[in-house]
Amino acid sequence: MLNKTITDSNNGDRIILDSGIYTNNVTDVIVNKNLTIVGKDKKNTIIDARQQGKIFRIYGQVTLINLTLINGYLGVHENGGVITNMKKTGVPIIPIILILLSILG
Repeated sequence: MLNKTITDSNNGDRIILDSGIYTNNVTDVIVNKNLTIVGKDKKNTIIDARQQGKIFRIYGQVTLINLTLINGYLGVHENGGVITNMKKTGVPIIPIILILLSILG
């Protein structure tokens, strides 16, 4: 659901996520446009990678607000357990976000 929402979005969109735990299609989500992704509140809007991989591969400018990102998995020769900034020209803007339990494999 998250992956499809991001894929279907337009450059500059603001994506609002309802409270809940997101576990389906939430790993290796490619964000190749400028987006703002906002959760209803950081304690109850959770993206759980279930140690299946990183959550975001960011190529655009992304702002993440009021989200909890958990259980990202980092392979031995990879960077970023939860988020990888592929653009290398800046970092995602991340106000009010929790990142928990990222695992290095």
